[in-house]
Amino acid sequence: MIPVLAILGPTASGKSEAAVRLAEELGGEVINADSMQVYRHLRIGTAGPDKKMLARCPHHLFYVLELDEHPDAAWYATHAADVIDQVHARGKLPIVVGGTFFWVKTLFEGIARVPSVPRLDPARFADPYAKLMEIDPKLAARLHPADTQRVMRGIEVYTATGIPLSEYHAMGNIMFGDFRVLKVWLDMDRGLLYRRIHERLDVMLKEGLVQEVSTLLQQGIPADIPAFRSGGYKYVVAHCLGGMSMDEMKEKTEQEHRNYARRQLVWLRREQREGKVERVDAFDFPALRRRVEAWMQRA
Repeated sequence: MIPVLAILGPTASGKSEAAVRLAEELGGEVINADSMQVYRHLRIGTAGPDKKMLARCPHHLFYVLELDEHPDAAWYATHAADVIDQVHARGKLPIVVGGTFFWVKTLFEGIARVPSVPRLDPARFADPYAKLMEIDPKLAARLHPADTQRVMRGIEVYTATGIPLSEYHAMGNIMFGDFRVLKVWLDMDRGLLYRRIHERLDVMLKEGLVQEVSTLLQQGIPADIPAFRSGGYKYVVAHCLGGMSMDEMKEKTEQEHRNYARRQLVWLRREQREGKVERVDAFDFPALRRRVEAWMQRA
């Protein structure tokens, strides 16, 4: 099994600096797991690594896609697994870092063998749950009738393939590699995290966040691309288009970052309860390094 270290945490928790420092001191290379930092031209608003940080150690899967490309978890896991193989072959430690936890989960735990299928309008069915009971009773038994999204997913898969979604689930996940993983959560006081989010947004604005977006819009990048609909950019776009004041943009963008951090913390707490991630003080780098070294020595 290939040893892989994953540095996780909510936005603004210092993941990038910790990962780079570990790479410098332990002989590693950093692999991106942030769905926004894969894009070119969006460094400031995504808090991506700058030239100085990139020069400190090898980085992979940062700034590799154009804004009109739409990566998903399977795309990420395929490419990240390939990079991990290459880093390991060089005798280096692969260090995955980022906050798109579904991508991280897919990389290490695989993804269901379900093909892409067209969406269907729920209005086509008088009772979607009754329809699901008819075509896939095993799946229906696990779902609440009001869970329309998952009910419709079951109907869509069967309609397109003739195979119940429950049968796809029984096939097991497609795996992307054989990894021995240590996942570490960089944790800190919630109030301090929110203060760091506030301060980081001020830094982004000083570095030219508004100009970053304005330039792209002037170059003809559509305002409704998926990247611009993300919480870190949608209100900046609105401001650049004249629909929002600077103060309102700052307030709403900071709130989006805080909401994102809360969702990430929910995921991390669940992962910790399941024994899948270890919690480390975000400001105690020596403790982090000791934990990683102990794990490496057991290889």
